[in-house]
Amino acid sequence: MILEIAYKKHKDWLRICRSFGCQNDDCQDIISEMYIKIDELTKKGKDLKYGDNDINYYYLYKMIFHACLRTKQINKKRKDIIITSDTETFALSEALAQYGIKSTIDDNIIDYKLEEFTDSYENKLVWYDIAIFELISDGRKISELSRDTNISYVSLRNTYIKVKDFIKKEYEKYDWTRGHSRKNN
Repeated sequence: MILEIAYKKHKDWLRICRSFGCQNDDCQDIISEMYIKIDELTKKGKDLKYGDNDINYYYLYKMIFHACLRTKQINKKRKDIIITSDTETFALSEALAQYGIKSTIDDNIIDYKLEEFTDSYENKLVWYDIAIFELISDGRKISELSRDTNISYVSLRNTYIKVKDFIKKEYEKYDWTRGHSRKNN
């Protein structure tokens, strides 16, 4: 009886869920879980009715709201796959397998694209910037490098940040399907 009343407002529940910023797929899951929770609660004797022929909408609204918050937190914590330029140790199929996804792209093609991307940004930078970036990226501490080279800490740090930001922008502009930067960016 309670589930039937709740299901009559199915489109409203989806709309409410979307209003909290959840994606359509997540909303479907959240509402399905809500129905399961309603069923469990009524079996335990919890009264979700509001009057004789209505349901406690506020309770369900709060249930959807908190489920959306949890989903957003989980999605925010979920780690995205990041392609690095370390082609010796990176295997796309292994990385995707961790997420339960089968790769349809050959790892050799990805290695080639990464080398091509690396070459494209290295041609646009000064050798000094690349050397500093690679030393710090390989785990060398900026303070240690500063002492060894007599280059100021601030200069080394600024160089590292400048190259890192440049690579990030180039990575976003790079067309991974064709192997060159997109023209409109």
